[in-house]
Amino acid sequence: MGLRPRFAVPLPDGRTLRLGERTLVMGVLNVTPDSFSDAGAFDDPGRAVDAALAMAEAGADQLVAHVGLTTAGSIGAAVALTLDDAIAAVMSIADAGRKVRKDILVICHGGPFDEPDSVGTALGRMPGIQGFFGASSIERLPTERAIRGQVESFKSLKLA
Repeated sequence: MGLRPRFAVPLPDGRTLRLGERTLVMGVLNVTPDSFSDAGAFDDPGRAVDAALAMAEAGADQLVAHVGLTTAGSIGAAVALTLDDAIAAVMSIADAGRKVRKDILVICHGGPFDEPDSVGTALGRMPGIQGFFGASSIERLPTERAIRGQVESFKSLKLA
């Protein structure tokens, strides 16, 4: 079996993420009851911190602080954390993970992290957070807008 390719990815904070040397482990921590399989098991801030600690202790290289279903768009979540509450949740998860591993990567995802402006605002207020995982913000929202625009164009056509 051949060696897998290796890559060195520079991070904004000056560190380098080395890929291919070993399998990296990502822990996804859902902090709202609408988030996938754990059905709100970590929606209490204390339980979320405990879970972040456990993930880091188990060897996670990265934590994804998932703060709920994306709010924007035609099927976005009707109820979600405020941007301030989402930022606080991400930072508490990051702080917990870094008690175990100073080099753990942390990114945010979901909830009010839905549009470039809100994500940019949030990232500017979350020192040490390495980025954002897009999902619906990158695939569903632009698709909804494109379909809506196309339908409106067809609806505006005049009949002879």
